[in-house]
Formats: sequence, structure tokens, C-alpha cells
Amino acid sequence: MTIWAILPVKPLSQSKTRLAHILSPAERADLTQQLLEHTLQVLQQVPAIAQTLVVSRDAAVLHTAQRYHTDTFTEHEPFHLKTAVTQAAKYATLQGVNSILIIPADLPFLQAYEIQNILNEISTAENCIICPDEKQNGTNALMLPPSINFRFQYGPGSYQKHLAEAQRLKITIKSITTPGICFDLDTEADWHIYQQALGVNS
Repeated sequence: MTIWAILPVKPLSQSKTRLAHILSPAERADLTQQLLEHTLQVLQQVPAIAQTLVVSRDAAVLHTAQRYHTDTFTEHEPFHLKTAVTQAAKYATLQGVNSILIIPADLPFLQAYEIQNILNEISTAENCIICPDEKQNGTNALMLPPSINFRFQYGPGSYQKHLAEAQRLKITIKSITTPGICFDLDTEADWHIYQQALGVNS
């Protein structure tokens, strides 16, 4: 089975806007860059991931991906997370990929064993795996065959919407939680937790 990881990444200038009151645009861009590199490094530690595909319209993001020898896909209009992922999934299908793992690039505590645990759950080509965020509102990881015409529902309430989409397609979906995937760095509270983990007084 050929498995690709797909990382959709916003332009650095538009990243982490919910932290704009505590971080400057340059600091937010630098933070996003650091988190992206961390995610790429983690994925490279998982031998079962044949390739990582970074999807973005930001040249700096695509350049970072190329430095890590990953594949890149330039996002096309309309610019939205669900359409970017849809475009990437179609591209993966054309490459003959059997399964894709869609994961955000802002998981600061992500560990390689957590990715492997997701891969271990896949027993048939029809299976899907979903990992929600801590509030079980958003979707922080989604693994599925790219060719099943899955309608991605990223945005508020995406976790429940993705469960409903799997039900619509009559495919098996399993929900699992793991700390490094459930925690994404998005809000000020997340920022303080992240700083504490780094041993920084925030």
C-alpha cells in the first residue's frame, strides 16, 4: 500500500491570525515555519509514509517543503482549506496513491509513533481514520483512500461533518485520539501551553 501524507499550509502572512494580539506578523510567520518543519521532520521518521505532499500557494512554504525533499502542489483558486485538500487528493489519486493522511502543520507536540498508530489502524482500503482536536470540534488528522469522492468539510464542526460524510458514503470510519495530534496551536491559551512546554515564561 502506498501512503502519502498531505499537509495544507496557509500563506505565512495569513497564518495564526488568532494570535495577532500577542504576536507580530513576522513572529506568526516564523512560528508557522517552525511548526511546518517540525511536522515534516516527524513524518520523515515514519517509513510507511512514502511521500509527503505540501499544498500551499506561498512560495516560501513550498521552498521549505523542497528543502525537506517532499513533493509540492501549488494551491489554486478558490482558496479554502477544503478545496486545497480536494485538489491534493485528486493529485494523489493520479499518482496511484492508495491512502492519504491529511494532517495540519501546526501540531507542536506531534510524535512519529502517533502517526504510526494511525497507520496501524488501517486494515482495508475502505477504512477511514479520523482524529479530532481536543474539543472534538475540528479534524486534526484524516486518513482515507483518495479515490472515494470524499467531500471534505474543513471548518467549524468539521469532525462531526466528516463522520456524517463517511456515513453518507457507507464506509467504515474509526475515531481515535492521541495527545500530540489533538493539540493544535491556535488560541492564546494554546500559545501559553506551548511556551510552558518549551520552558519559556509567556
